[in-house]
Amino acid sequence: MPIFSQQFSIGTVPSLVVSDQGMSQDVHFYNAEKSENDDIFLGGSAGVTISTGHHLAHRTALTVTVGPGDQLWAVSDENDRTLTVLNVRQD
Repeated sequence: MPIFSQQFSIGTVPSLVVSDQGMSQDVHFYNAEKSENDDIFLGGSAGVTISTGHHLAHRTALTVTVGPGDQLWAVSDENDRTLTVLNVRQD
């Protein structure tokens, strides 16, 4: 069961934060921003927007299971938002 930890700088252009690995993945997200309104939004495609994505407020954590063949993307309304990701792959 490989475990990977990454940090991403999220901005106004969607970023791929969980790629398809051909296996289930338990993914833990944390919006490491310290200021109110420093929000990040998650979605299942490169078309994610701040209107359509799942809201991850500052200093908030979220855990999801990503299935084989799926991806997760992140976007924000401003640049340089910090998102940390802990990915546990179920091989």
